Amino acid sequence: MIKLIIKNKKYNYPTSPKEISLKKGVEIEGALKDFNNDLNNIEFKKFMLSTLLNVDYNVVNLINDDDISTIIDDHYFFKDNSITIPSFIRLKRKYLKLIDFEKLIVEEYGQIEIMLNDLKYEEIISVLYQPIKLPLFKRIFYKLFFTNVNEIYDLNYYVIKGVINYYLQYINKLVEEYGLGENKNVPKDQTPDKIELTQLEKFGTYHLLFSICEDDIVKVDYWLKKDIRTFFKFLLYSKVKNTSIKSQSSN
Repeated sequence: MIKLIIKNKKYNYPTSPKEISLKKGVEIEGALKDFNNDLNNIEFKKFMLSTLLNVDYNVVNLINDDDISTIIDDHYFFKDNSITIPSFIRLKRKYLKLIDFEKLIVEEYGQIEIMLNDLKYEEIISVLYQPIKLPLFKRIFYKLFFTNVNEIYDLNYYVIKGVINYYLQYINKLVEEYGLGENKNVPKDQTPDKIELTQLEKFGTYHLLFSICEDDIVKVDYWLKKDIRTFFKFLLYSKVKNTSIKSQSSN
């Protein structure tokens, strides 16, 4: 954090990835989309600077455009800001631990899949980080290393984005491992309509699960509690089985 002086008044200007909250990061992200990802748009730069300084637009307008560009253009927000993903976070004075992805169940996977479509950070984090009980000596020890925040949006922007990317990397590897990725050899005229695909993807796993279980809620409940690897194995089996049946039918 450095002091930025505007008309003889000092303002705190973040200079480290650790100083960007999820709230500010999401606001900057949203603004960039509104400006069609045009990093050179001076109005976007003004918005970003006002967000980082936590001041009104009229304060930023006191700075000439060239100086604003100089300040923003080299900002670390647009660089690769790799940050250590914490196994624990401290939220509302409670300790939350990052779940073991290998123990992820279908219900959690389906919930996160839906939440990611709308980027519902609070709900995503509530699934990825679960409350744990710690003995007194550990609570005292961890208190030294984990700063308490009262709201999810006060957590670090790069930490949250990093956790989500870490989760997505795990899922993508799992999809590849079980050969469940998109078939790139499908002819264009046989690919689903984009609008229909989007509607299905929003409830992707649940839609698929109800189809497999033929709307049998007992079977659906059974699979929701199964770990994701077991479910993917079943999907792989179904895929191979259907392929085999189609092959035999064509012969």
